[in-house]
Amino acid sequence: MNNKKKKVLAVFLAPIAVLGLVATMFTTSALATIGAPDGQTQQSNDGSQGLAEQALAVNDAYVLPWCGWIALTAANDGINMTPVSDLAIGYDGNEIELEADGQEFAIKVGPTTSGAVAAGTPFAKEDADNCSWFTDGSKNGVNVQTRVSGNSFTGVSDANSLSIPDSSMDFSSDGSNVLKLNSTEGPTCAAEGFDFSNNPMDINASGEQDKDLVSLTAGLTLTNSFCSWTTKYTVKIPSGLTPLFGDSTYTYTGPTVTNTMIYSRVTP
Repeated sequence: MNNKKKKVLAVFLAPIAVLGLVATMFTTSALATIGAPDGQTQQSNDGSQGLAEQALAVNDAYVLPWCGWIALTAANDGINMTPVSDLAIGYDGNEIELEADGQEFAIKVGPTTSGAVAAGTPFAKEDADNCSWFTDGSKNGVNVQTRVSGNSFTGVSDANSLSIPDSSMDFSSDGSNVLKLNSTEGPTCAAEGFDFSNNPMDINASGEQDKDLVSLTAGLTLTNSFCSWTTKYTVKIPSGLTPLFGDSTYTYTGPTVTNTMIYSRVTP
């Protein structure tokens, strides 16, 4: 009996096990279809997705230096006037014409990081992109003014051990004997709009005198404006002077000549 029961039970358990297996497989398959893989469902009719949030920046934007006017400064040595060549070897009571070729003067626009340039130092026109005025309203015009301290010349003989001036050899520039300052423009001045006035400049009166020499308006100023010039000085030792010391060399001290560069946004 027991063996028969076991056999019957075995017969019935087998289908149950098989059914259980089928049920398990069915359940697993049903769970897999609950969440559809990407691409098998329709996108909603509205929505959004962030791409990126980035700050806009500019790296290393170079700013040019400001433009400004720079001067080539002449040495503060005296202007040594000597007799015009071959006209006289010494004073004999007749007039002697004296002359001196001055140093070169120059002004230019360049970066304000540059200062005044000493005499004897290279001084050339800048490249146009070396600096910027940034706006037309920022441009400076320029004016060079010449000041002469007077018109008197005082002579001292080397035969005078006390170096006292000999008033009998003193003279002044006047209407008949003008101290003349004659400036010669460099090759770029006129083409760039520089204007020379009071040229030649006559000094024939006592007292300090200020006169404009060269100017450029702010409207014509560029980022590399450039102008150079040299000034020649002439005057005469007049005739009829009676030196206290003959057979000697006289050294004359004349007026002081000062050139000043003035820059301004107001048209000079």
